[in-house]
Amino acid sequence: MTIFGQVLIFLTIWTYMKNNLKYIAISVIFVMACLFAYQCWWLIRMYRNEVAKTESAVRTALRTSDFNEMAIRLRKISEQNADLGLKGDIVVGAGYGEDGTSILHTSATQYRMDTLSENLDKGAKGLTTISKTTKSVVKKQSEDGAGRSDMFFESLENMSLQVVRGIHTGIDAVDADMDFRLFDSLLVVYLKEAGLDGRHRVALMSGADSLAHNDDTSVENREMKERRVISTEGYIPSSKAVSFEYCFNAQESAMYKLWIEPVGRVVLRQMSGILAASVLILMVLVAVFCYLIHVIRTLKSLDEMKSDFTNNMTHELKTPISVAYAANDALLNFPDGDSPELRRKYLEISRSQLENLSGLVEQVLSMSMERRKGLVLHKEDIGLSGLVYDIVGKHSMKAEKPTSFTVEIPEEMTVSADRLHLSNVLNNLLDNAMKYSGESVDICISADKERIEVSDNGNGISEHDLLHIFEKFYRAHTGNVHDVKGYGLGLYYVKSIVEKHGWSISAYSEPGKGTAFVINLK
Repeated sequence: MTIFGQVLIFLTIWTYMKNNLKYIAISVIFVMACLFAYQCWWLIRMYRNEVAKTESAVRTALRTSDFNEMAIRLRKISEQNADLGLKGDIVVGAGYGEDGTSILHTSATQYRMDTLSENLDKGAKGLTTISKTTKSVVKKQSEDGAGRSDMFFESLENMSLQVVRGIHTGIDAVDADMDFRLFDSLLVVYLKEAGLDGRHRVALMSGADSLAHNDDTSVENREMKERRVISTEGYIPSSKAVSFEYCFNAQESAMYKLWIEPVGRVVLRQMSGILAASVLILMVLVAVFCYLIHVIRTLKSLDEMKSDFTNNMTHELKTPISVAYAANDALLNFPDGDSPELRRKYLEISRSQLENLSGLVEQVLSMSMERRKGLVLHKEDIGLSGLVYDIVGKHSMKAEKPTSFTVEIPEEMTVSADRLHLSNVLNNLLDNAMKYSGESVDICISADKERIEVSDNGNGISEHDLLHIFEKFYRAHTGNVHDVKGYGLGLYYVKSIVEKHGWSISAYSEPGKGTAFVINLK
């Protein structure tokens, strides 16, 4: 399955189930499980094929090493006999028997000796022939088409093997002294070509005197004994070692037996690149799917928060407008003998609500400007103590519950900040302290050269909410407090302005014991 196909499946699922995150997650997990299962199946199948291929290469190494040793020995025999005036031929024949299911095999070694005087005087040649006929039975296959095809190829392979064994038998009739060390050296080369490390144990095995006398008793009916053994230095086959056997003569009375460690580790090492790439691709796909799920959840949460924001913002903006409208309406409908005190009271109410409305609009505009990275601060040296006392005075006047303020700020302390935005930051922190509290609240504002802290003894914030309170549109759960209005921009605005000044802010809270916001000025 290609990545394009996976993405197409995901988009289809998203199109039909975009309103239900649970179904999307289940679909993604199902697709990932299918992909993982297919990849595991493919890797296991590849591993088994490679193991079979390597084991086949080991068997081929045995046959090839034997054939090359035999060829080298034959060349040496030819060179030695040429010096003695001996000339010889090895004749090998193989074919099906009368029953059509067996292979008849004939091998003969002929050699003759010519001397110069015999050629000149008599023209005669001495001829000696040693011949051997054996019969190798091949199991009869099924008579259907597939069986006949399998029978043909298996018989053809068996016949070629018998031909090689016949050659081996013929050469052994001339010179039975096999070069076992040469065979072992060739075997190491071919094992390394197959990707193995060459550590092995190999034995030349036969029945009693079978190598010398070409006994007809087969390997199944003869007790095989180790005649010669060569092992890689320091190598002792473990209990998991596997063995390979190769009968090399026509009578199947002698063979090579090889012990090596299981090839599985070698195959895994050869497949390490593919395995690493597969794992990496799987991890990337899992990461992509997890990220997509995260994005979907985020978009869904944002959509819900925007809806809440619109509703809350409408309510928040409507309240000061309604109050100011009512106050102005009362002024317009005063009787002729209006009271200056009453008129002043209504005007103060209108101004207070308009200031509240201005602050709300300022926050929204500030968020928009911050998003565009176009917010410009007009910094100046501000006497922090005087600013805080002014803010505390306003909050004391509009407090709807018993509220006490404690200010612990040196009178001479100044900070370089934007007066408007710093005032909004402190207003937000004090406003939250008053909102999220019980029937009364004690608020403390303290500061020094390194920090400004606003703490209270209110309801506190849960550990979960504390991780998200500075996020845009996020509102902490208020439990039984249902009259707290807002749209989740206040603390986000506070954090944005504080960071715009080059400061940082953190919050510490314990449910039921209060909250502390600390602005670090350094």
